[in-house]
Amino acid sequence: EPRRARALDHGLLDFEQQHDGVLDFAFAHEQDAARELAHDRQRERAGRLTRLTVELRDLPGALATVTACLAEANANIEEVHHQRAFTNLPLQTAEVDFVLQTRGREHVQEIIRALRDAGFAARIHGA
Repeated sequence: EPRRARALDHGLLDFEQQHDGVLDFAFAHEQDAARELAHDRQRERAGRLTRLTVELRDLPGALATVTACLAEANANIEEVHHQRAFTNLPLQTAEVDFVLQTRGREHVQEIIRALRDAGFAARIHGA
């Protein structure tokens, strides 16, 4: 594609030729996103991807303690969502959603037990 890039730089391609490349890129990006979503759903059904909600005190170090507990339980964190505002939680309490890679459903239950043993309320998101 170096020739195409040079042609674009020098104005040698008309609008339709330039626009087709943008559409091709957008379509490829959309296909990648759809494949990734399907893969995530497949992992979720197999219990290899789960979303846990953990309630914790909104104090310095609390999140670090939770993530250390997850690491010790061999859970890999893919995403973290912290919700403190707009909840009915008591003051100085936060809910944190973790999207985790796990070995399966039994591993998820082990993770929940480890978090509870460490003093954190944990549940599968939406349960």
